[in-house]
Amino acid sequence: MNANGTHPRSAAVAAAILASILMVSVALIATPRPTPAVPTAVLAEADDPARAGARTWLDALEPAYESGDTDAFIALLTPNYRFYSPDEGILRRFPDGFTAEDERDSHARLFAGGTNSEGRLLPRALAVDVEFLDARVCADPEHPGDAGHAVIHVRRACLAIRFADGSAMRDAAPHAFWVVQTPDGWRCRRWVERPVSELNEALLAAASRPDHDG
Repeated sequence: MNANGTHPRSAAVAAAILASILMVSVALIATPRPTPAVPTAVLAEADDPARAGARTWLDALEPAYESGDTDAFIALLTPNYRFYSPDEGILRRFPDGFTAEDERDSHARLFAGGTNSEGRLLPRALAVDVEFLDARVCADPEHPGDAGHAVIHVRRACLAIRFADGSAMRDAAPHAFWVVQTPDGWRCRRWVERPVSELNEALLAAASRPDHDG
């Protein structure tokens, strides 16, 4: 222990921790803003009976997406719909997210083939299989007390596609859907692939906040 009552080893550990925090802060500042977060409360809650109808939307999404019926798929989205993904290519081309019309073009191209926005020729999909596993329907923190809004957190969304050129792709990741009840049924206003946690969002905000001390 030194003259000011601090053990040298403790001081060294504290300094190392502070250095790590500073490194994380710098990295966060330099990193593009992540996709919207799923509130921690949503991740912990079980199904909300008041919003059970929202699950019917998720049940309808699977066959609509798999069938190649683009109109049926788009009918499940609101006019102000947005899709967000942490994929760097998508972030670069669609910094404000996919709109419903972007989804229409993407879904139609998936089943018809063609050239994507980067000029790359894509084969058409012969078969698409979507499965949503371990889904929870919860209250939407942006609309407290409103049973007409919900967040569906899917811990494992599985996608398998077989293409006409013999290639295939598989993916499994968490997804989150912000849905709203409309006169025509439940519709999705926001879809987030691989949503970040509230902790990451809070850390980013803290690291980006100007220092007003002094």
